[in-house]
Amino acid sequence: MSQTKQGNFIKKTNLTDLEKEVILGSLLGDGTLERSGNYHFRFRFCHTVKHIGYTKWKYNLIKRICISDLQYVKANNSMRVGTVGHSELTKMREEWYANGVKEVPFGFHLTPLILGIWFQDDGYRHGNSIGLSTHCFSKNSIEILRKELMRFFILANANLDGRGYRIYVKVVSYSNFKKLVKPYIQNCMAYKLP
Repeated sequence: MSQTKQGNFIKKTNLTDLEKEVILGSLLGDGTLERSGNYHFRFRFCHTVKHIGYTKWKYNLIKRICISDLQYVKANNSMRVGTVGHSELTKMREEWYANGVKEVPFGFHLTPLILGIWFQDDGYRHGNSIGLSTHCFSKNSIEILRKELMRFFILANANLDGRGYRIYVKVVSYSNFKKLVKPYIQNCMAYKLP
């Protein structure tokens, strides 16, 4: 099947729940929705070559909606993945970038997989717990995320630094956090967990 036919076929199918979770987790982290053609948006992410295992894992979860393999980007020694443009991704773009800036939409819900991807994209070890870089999000978005973490009995603070807000999971909640994300943590990203 040609790439054009394959792309047109994909555009006529609905995204699976798993594909949506991968995309949503990445939108909290390193993912973006960018224009693809005149009408739709596509999902794209990029990770350093040293995290190739993680990149391949994410790619394999969404490769049904991609028409090309992983692409090496020499300029920053990374691997890039992009999907086809899709009407559901266009709708996500409208929700996440309603005012032209990426914000967590009202009604957003975390799942363990979304949390695992978000952490691997933008999380880091912080003492005996973890932090999540959330500099690009407003205080309102961060409050949505903190409330979602609380649904999983994960207490977290949002602290302001020179670049914006970061979310820190309280040490008393770290075991709850780790239990949720551990099944999704790829070997090359395990160093981020205490």
